[in-house]
Amino acid sequence: MVAEKKLLPPRTVERFFLYSRFLKAKLEMGAENVFSHELSLAVGISPEQVRQDLRLLNISGTPQRGYQIAPFLADLRGCLSMEVPVNAVLAGVGNLGRALLRHFSEARPNLRIVAAFDSDPDKYGREYAGCPVYPAARMDEIIAMEKPLAGIIAVPPAGAQQLADDMAESGIKGILNFAPVVIKPPKGIYLEQVDVLMALEKTAFFARNMF
Repeated sequence: MVAEKKLLPPRTVERFFLYSRFLKAKLEMGAENVFSHELSLAVGISPEQVRQDLRLLNISGTPQRGYQIAPFLADLRGCLSMEVPVNAVLAGVGNLGRALLRHFSEARPNLRIVAAFDSDPDKYGREYAGCPVYPAARMDEIIAMEKPLAGIIAVPPAGAQQLADDMAESGIKGILNFAPVVIKPPKGIYLEQVDVLMALEKTAFFARNMF
């Protein structure tokens, strides 16, 4: 039986998405089967961890032939609800925000940003990558109209926490925070922090100290 979605830990969900990407690429190359050691190399985890993950899914394989990719991928996509449309909104249409809008316009068609908000009047009424920009003051109204499940924060650190709280009050269920500040997740909200600057600083540190 496929694992209960609400019981899946975030790291397991992350690995499932990585498996899905790898399997999709293998399938497009004409492969029909995959082995656990291939998945472990692709994702950077142990074969035992792969086998533990696969016990959560309704798939089976053999030592000789591995796992059939097509049903494996179908089970993953079903478990991850990848066919279910999800709308998102974006707060902050600066350089990072515009880059995110361009990326999402090319991503899965069932995952899209339907509205963006900014405090700059020069951006109101404009569209970036097909996404309309509204004043931040209209966020409650637009969220009530579009009914998105996810919110993306790409603003300076000072306003990030208030935006997260406002999004939660407006009905958002999950928040992806790109602001370079740790924010406290509102009650009942899933929060994912992405600190690009910290990742770059860590990379620079280890690059300096590799020799």
